[in-house]
Amino acid sequence: MIKSSKNRRGFRRIRDVFCFLAVGAGFIISGIAIMGFYGEIPFGILESLGMGAMLACSVIGISFAFSSYLNGGMGATIATILFFMVISPIISSSLEDWRYKGKENF
Repeated sequence: MIKSSKNRRGFRRIRDVFCFLAVGAGFIISGIAIMGFYGEIPFGILESLGMGAMLACSVIGISFAFSSYLNGGMGATIATILFFMVISPIISSSLEDWRYKGKENF
């Protein structure tokens, strides 16, 4: 008898929430440690958590897009890794060159 996939989906949601809570707990522990050294928690630690969450959401979104286009999990994983390690830095460096073109005397 084949089991329903509803239980597996629920497990994935719990796992995802647990991973987010684990990362959040790491940021809280880091904030407490920084407070021990400097006497205050810098606001930048919240910005860092926000940027990390935004990057994770973008990676998951692009991975889902590749997964729907390539009809497979392994191809989507490889395409996502190649996109973020090869194509994205090329695009970033070309946009940076375009942005500063003609502004050599700043």
